[in-house]
Amino acid sequence: MRTRIVWLLLSAIVMTACSGIPRRESDEKELARYQPYTGEPIREFSTMPGISGWNTLGDDKLVVWTGINNAYLLTVAQPCSNLAFTNSISISSTTSRITTFDFVRVRGGERCPITEIRPIDYRRMQADLRQKNAK
Repeated sequence: MRTRIVWLLLSAIVMTACSGIPRRESDEKELARYQPYTGEPIREFSTMPGISGWNTLGDDKLVVWTGINNAYLLTVAQPCSNLAFTNSISISSTTSRITTFDFVRVRGGERCPITEIRPIDYRRMQADLRQKNAK
């Protein structure tokens, strides 16, 4: 009985350790897709139309959309342990602008300071993707 419990616990640990590998690889692949289209770092951007979507790209990066074609790559300070696994975020900005002085809040109330903001040329990225798929 005791041996069975030990094997079950070891199996659970191994399965848990392996489950993070595909997520990390997919995050790195997704980040590599965006990086050629990122511009120079900026200090702030407008959220006047509102945040229409977001996607985490690992423990310290996420993409935020403020419209159909307006996307920004945000880098947050480490450690931000819950970013890769959160279902919701909020940004601490009290104005219609997000700056490098703001925080991304994730599950459990963790505050992750924004250290860098880079605009993404999302229109060009989509056009290149359409052209690549047309070949």
